[in-house]
Amino acid sequence: MTQTSTSLTRPINESALSLRQHLGATPEEQADSIAQALSAEELVALVEELCTRI
Repeated sequence: MTQTSTSLTRPINESALSLRQHLGATPEEQADSIAQALSAEELVALVEELCTRI
Protein backbone atom coordinates (compact mmCIF):
# COMPACT_ATOMS: atom_id res chain seq x y z
CA MET A 1 0.00 0.00 0.00
CA THR A 2 1.44 3.35 -1.05
CA GLN A 3 0.72 6.54 0.81
CA THR A 4 0.14 9.66 -1.19
CA SER A 5 0.40 13.19 0.04
CA THR A 6 -2.67 15.36 0.08
CA SER A 7 -2.88 19.08 -0.32
CA LEU A 8 -3.80 21.18 2.66
CA THR A 9 -7.36 22.41 2.73
CA ARG A 10 -6.66 25.58 4.67
CA PRO A 11 -4.54 28.62 3.88
CA ILE A 12 -0.98 28.70 5.19
CA ASN A 13 0.42 31.92 6.60
CA GLU A 14 3.92 33.20 5.92
CA SER A 15 5.40 32.04 9.24
CA ALA A 16 4.04 28.52 8.66
CA LEU A 17 5.68 28.44 5.23
CA SER A 18 8.96 29.59 6.74
CA LEU A 19 8.75 26.89 9.40
CA ARG A 20 8.13 24.27 6.72
CA GLN A 21 11.21 25.46 4.79
CA HIS A 22 13.37 25.13 7.90
CA LEU A 23 12.02 21.76 9.00
CA GLY A 24 12.16 20.03 5.62
CA ALA A 25 9.97 19.18 2.68
CA THR A 26 8.77 15.73 3.68
CA PRO A 27 7.09 14.48 6.85
CA GLU A 28 10.16 12.32 7.49
CA GLU A 29 12.52 15.32 7.26
CA GLN A 30 10.21 17.37 9.46
CA ALA A 31 10.02 14.63 12.09
CA ASP A 32 13.81 14.25 12.10
CA SER A 33 14.31 18.00 12.56
CA ILE A 34 11.82 18.21 15.39
CA ALA A 35 13.10 15.05 17.11
CA GLN A 36 16.62 16.50 17.16
CA ALA A 37 15.42 19.69 18.84
CA LEU A 38 13.02 18.36 21.49
CA SER A 39 13.25 15.97 24.41
CA ALA A 40 11.09 12.85 24.52
CA GLU A 41 8.67 14.58 26.90
CA GLU A 42 8.41 17.62 24.62
CA LEU A 43 7.80 15.38 21.60
CA VAL A 44 4.95 13.60 23.37
CA ALA A 45 3.39 16.93 24.36
CA LEU A 46 3.73 18.22 20.80
CA VAL A 47 2.13 15.13 19.30
CA GLU A 48 -0.74 15.36 21.78
CA GLU A 49 -1.33 19.01 20.84
CA LEU A 50 -1.14 18.23 17.13
CA CYS A 51 -3.71 15.47 17.53
CA THR A 52 -6.19 17.99 18.93
CA ARG A 53 -5.92 19.95 15.67
CA ILE A 54 -6.67 17.10 13.29
